[in-house]
Amino acid sequence: MTFADFASIACSKLGELDQGSLTSAQQFAMNRYRIMFNSYAWTETVFNAQVNVFAVTTTGVFTNGSVNVTGIPSTSGMVPGYMIPPTAGIAYGMQVASIVSLTSITLTAPYTGSTGTVAFTVSQDAIFTPSLFGEVITSAWTPSLNLVPIPAQYRELGWIQVNTPGIQLQGISAIVPAYYWQDQTFGVPQQIIAPGTLSFSVQNSGGDNCTITIHGLVTDPVSGQQFEQEEALAIMAVSAQTVFPANQFTQVWSCAKTAGISRITVMANGSNQYVMMPRAEEFKFSQYLFNPVPKTPWIWLPRLKMRCPDENWLLPTDAPIIRNLEDAILAYTQADLLERQRQYSKAGAKAQEAMQLVEEAKKIQTEQSEHYEAIVPEIYDYTNMDGRYIWRPTTSFF
Repeated sequence: MTFADFASIACSKLGELDQGSLTSAQQFAMNRYRIMFNSYAWTETVFNAQVNVFAVTTTGVFTNGSVNVTGIPSTSGMVPGYMIPPTAGIAYGMQVASIVSLTSITLTAPYTGSTGTVAFTVSQDAIFTPSLFGEVITSAWTPSLNLVPIPAQYRELGWIQVNTPGIQLQGISAIVPAYYWQDQTFGVPQQIIAPGTLSFSVQNSGGDNCTITIHGLVTDPVSGQQFEQEEALAIMAVSAQTVFPANQFTQVWSCAKTAGISRITVMANGSNQYVMMPRAEEFKFSQYLFNPVPKTPWIWLPRLKMRCPDENWLLPTDAPIIRNLEDAILAYTQADLLERQRQYSKAGAKAQEAMQLVEEAKKIQTEQSEHYEAIVPEIYDYTNMDGRYIWRPTTSFF
């Protein structure tokens, strides 16, 4: 059943079949569905992710007062923005600024230690999830995919979420990251963007005509200073081509586009980040930071709650993906239409009915997930019973 169907049935019951009422009812149904979608971890709205967290310990030639590190056996897997845990000469908060070659990188701050070959670690201290996903429901850290997930515990300060403080697994020398928390959202999922590498590739052979609004941190090409900037990048292309913003963004905090006719690939640091569809949309990626910073490779298994699509995604011709909510959506739509008619008493009664139907839907999902049938095969034995031998079922051979 589509949202247009919900609207038609609700309007028919209330005797309001004009186009204005139908349009309002469609919007009522979609709005109520969004609320229900986001308010509970329905089976259809959770996603079990597997994130390989990168970490490597290697060596390189460091020079006092320089940001250049050379002589690295391999920079494979390293990405700008990855953390370098502090050691002698490497201050806290040091990050990889850029990947120069397969054997060299640059740092975000000068090295202050003695010149020479130094052992150091490069760690992925954060991961990004698309705005499609909301909070973490449960998570597990494991090198072998066999740990029991632990429920996330949300706190007031920065959405700190406890995994297990100080946990150390038997036979593993590294300590599992104890905390992870949601930090500032990004419009492009990169902690550091090399200046001049942010671009937008129009895929349609006929080009596109839209505007992309970029808000973030830019670097002045002359002074090297960074400052906040917003740029409205006009895409007026008549063929497939790549468009660069005027500013050299090093971080993008939000990125939004108007409707267009082409898919647009967002690129940064020499790789594809995501694809913008030909519709009005804002892009946000949640950033999760880890503490302590992993110094060995881990696998993070978060169970994520999905967010409901916004107004630019849901259409009247769409249908809810969550099962057993049809009656609740219909009741809520009728309640909103009654409220629109200023029949507040009837609207309240119908909304109460809808709430009960939502609880019934939750109960069905809970019972289905917890209920299972154990199939116990019957075993027959040939037994003397009342002076005659017969086959009878038994639960044991004894």
